[in-house]
Amino acid sequence: MDSISVGMAVGGFVIGMATVTGRWCYTWLKQRRHHRQEGTNLKMLAGLDLQIHDLLTELRVISGAARAAVFQFHNGEHFYSGSSIQRVSCTHESVIGGVGLSQHLQSNVPASMLAPIIEPMLAHKSGEPIEVRQIDDLADSHIKSVLMNLNVMAVAHVPLRQGEYKTVGFVEFHWMDLDRICEGTDVLVGQFVQRIEALLMVRLEATIAEG
Repeated sequence: MDSISVGMAVGGFVIGMATVTGRWCYTWLKQRRHHRQEGTNLKMLAGLDLQIHDLLTELRVISGAARAAVFQFHNGEHFYSGSSIQRVSCTHESVIGGVGLSQHLQSNVPASMLAPIIEPMLAHKSGEPIEVRQIDDLADSHIKSVLMNLNVMAVAHVPLRQGEYKTVGFVEFHWMDLDRICEGTDVLVGQFVQRIEALLMVRLEATIAEG
């Protein structure tokens, strides 16, 4: 092999290695940026979740409730008919000392099982008094059994909305003692619920940005 052929072979090898190295560096930098962005978004989401939890704690205190929780509607799978299985999950929860968390019992639940509370909740308008209902007054249903097993004596629901008409979830209050129900807190509750709605919207935008 003459010197020209050797030079061409070496040159080709060098160019090939440079190309492979360049592609590897590009991929590595791209993955690093993605992981860095992913970590930033996770940190942001965690911060928003903590803010929502703090607002729930304040709601629980001003209402006298033993538990305050955020529930969000989401789509599940589909029936054979093609219609979607609408579901509800507890995503955030704050409880008073001595009261157990119930989030694991109220996740991915078909919305049809919560019909006795969803219908009146959807009818609630901003600024209206919050309706506190005793568990004994609820129709026999899955949700009534769950609440009774949690030793809940009374319950209330305030819708969470995006815009004027789209209901994305609700805040649920549990009282284990009827004497602890605080009256006249509707305005304060409404203000805190609006702040939760705003945080959920920011959380949605951050999630979309991550995707």
